[in-house]
This record gives sequence, structure tokens and C-alpha cells, in this order.
Amino acid sequence: MPATQQLDLARQYLKWLRDRLTTIDRGEVQVVSTPFLDPFHDGIQIFMEPHGGELLLHDNGDTLDNLICLGVKIEDSERRKALVQRATAGCAVRFQEGRLETTATVANLPQRAHFLLTAILRLNDLWMSAVPHRWVDFYELVAEFLEQREVRFTANVSIPGRTVEHAVDFVIPLPRRK
Repeated sequence: MPATQQLDLARQYLKWLRDRLTTIDRGEVQVVSTPFLDPFHDGIQIFMEPHGGELLLHDNGDTLDNLICLGVKIEDSERRKALVQRATAGCAVRFQEGRLETTATVANLPQRAHFLLTAILRLNDLWMSAVPHRWVDFYELVAEFLEQREVRFTANVSIPGRTVEHAVDFVIPLPRRK
């Protein structure tokens, strides 16, 4: 693909994203509505509050509330608790007081918002675990496959990119000379 087409695609995507991002001020809290959808097909919102010279970004507890409405009870399952920890690992996001949150500065605000959205989207997939039979998530299948074959790997790694850091589930080192 010629570089001009790649540039146009990037610009089109950024324009689409900008056209669909909205912000609302609610006193000291700013709410950013995104075009990314939760399990109910509502736009995911990020709440930003000033917090000691930094910004506290959080989901206002919406992710957990949605999962509860779908029949997923995080506290009832060690496996689901582990999935929450895995989804937030490497994203600088913590699960605190029923909500997902992270702290940002002006310099890293876009990256931290991206990480929070990544964690929310990963957790939204937990609703599939509410079915009566046990679903093994893809992460567990891959980890088990690698361990059975004694493949060395590192899980939950954050890799810096040009504009943001990316949370990666697995990094597998290549053998020498390959």
C-alpha cells in the first residue's frame, strides 16, 4: 500500500474518532464519551477528576455494574478475579472500590486513557463467562499451550510504541540467529 494511502487511512480513522468523542463537564469532573461499546452497545465513558495535581481517570464503576447485570459476579470466582488482574496488568490500571482507575499527568493523559479503555474492553468480555458451562479464555489456552511445550515467554508486558505503550499478553523470545 502506498504511503499516501496509509496516511489517508490514518487521517480518516482519526477524523472518525474525533467526530465521535464528546466531553461533558459535570462540575470538577469531565466525562469523555467514546465510540467504543460496552456489552449493552452503549458508548464507554471515561471520567476525569483533578486529584492532587494529577488526573484520576476511572469508569465510575460502570464496567463492574454491567457485568453484574449480565450475571457475572467477580467475587464469586477465583478464575474471574484472576481475569480481572490479568486484564489490568501492564495497563497501569487498578481495580479499586468497584471501579477501574488510573492516575495520569498532562504528559501521559492520552496513553493512560488508552490503557483504561483497553482494560474496560478486556473486562467487558467477562460476560461470556456467565454461561453455566465453563469457558476457558483464549489467554489461558495460549499459556497452557506454551507451558506444555516448554516455550519460554513473558506475560503481560507493556511495549512502547511511537505514540503510546501497548499492553501485550505474551512475548516469546526468538532463539539465537533466528
